[in-house]
Amino acid sequence: MVRALKDFCDITVAATDKDDEGGYGYIKIEPSIAKRQNFHFNYPTLLRKLVSLYLQTYNRLKIIWPSYYYEKIIQTQGYKHNYQLLSKEKYDVVICHHATNLPLAAKLANAYQATLFFNAHEYYPKEFENDIHWVRGTQPMVKYICEKYLPAVKKIITVSDGLADAYKEDYKKDSIIVPCVKPYAELEPSVVSNNKIRIVHQGYANEDRKIETMINACDYLDDRFELHLYLMPTNPDYYNKLIESIYQRKNIILHDSVSYDKLLPELNQYDIGMYILEPTNFNTRHMLPNKLYEFIQARLMVAISPSVEMMKVVEQYGIGIVTEDHTAKSMANALNALTAHDIVRYKKNTGYAAEKEAAEAYYPIIRNAILADC
Repeated sequence: MVRALKDFCDITVAATDKDDEGGYGYIKIEPSIAKRQNFHFNYPTLLRKLVSLYLQTYNRLKIIWPSYYYEKIIQTQGYKHNYQLLSKEKYDVVICHHATNLPLAAKLANAYQATLFFNAHEYYPKEFENDIHWVRGTQPMVKYICEKYLPAVKKIITVSDGLADAYKEDYKKDSIIVPCVKPYAELEPSVVSNNKIRIVHQGYANEDRKIETMINACDYLDDRFELHLYLMPTNPDYYNKLIESIYQRKNIILHDSVSYDKLLPELNQYDIGMYILEPTNFNTRHMLPNKLYEFIQARLMVAISPSVEMMKVVEQYGIGIVTEDHTAKSMANALNALTAHDIVRYKKNTGYAAEKEAAEAYYPIIRNAILADC
């Protein structure tokens, strides 16, 4: 987003951290997260019970007076501090990332009659709909935010057709599609060996991504295949279970994670990028993940399970295979059926896909959408 606009606009980025790229103004803001309601758990018994009674009574407000209840949660000290910081400058356009930032962004845009855009990385009202605790605790507030503040948004920017359709159906808002594409990489496909075909997967070791399914697929693969994993241990317990499973198999190699500036050359040495993404909720069903575009820029053949949005890209450019279902056995069967010639052909096709699905190809789309009325 910044790269698309910084040569055409005076940009200020408001964030908790700043990257090293530069070319824009920067305002450091605070996380605006409400105090958790378990802060009193270590209080003496009588005081703890009194506080609990007060909170239970107060929480009933979300049913009888939701606007008051949720606005009190939203307008934290961090929210007020950030608004004071940001309102010192005048803006023509405000681009908001993430639903929890919409109230602040809408207030800022209204103060200066600026045009508000919402960069929606997820369909937030259903982000973790498979988690009962999120559904009970967080979903009502997210729905409140979307219902109240999305009307102020001119247009949504999101990553897939499925998410765009949901925002249109539920909130009557149009979207432009900008997937999680990566800058174009000047790489050539690596040579494919008949005897050793190297599969790779990289990403977060989160339980809902079910990395174990890809690990289990290795039990059914021919001897010519080996799987290389680059995992970020975001969930230590789950990660440790994966480690135990990996060490039980001879055809899986675990690597240290690498920084993004080294990632594409690292991936380029492999043959196939694999991702089994089971649709555990609405967002995973319509996800277009970063790693698909990393596979493309690294000039890898792609092997995926039948994920609705990823299938469109893989089939459009002829860059790989889509399995019959989301099981380990299905992935292994599809991989075992490949010849080295097939893999070479798919890898070759990624050259064209890398041009069409590079970040640079989407810069004009971003500029046309955001700068049209400026």
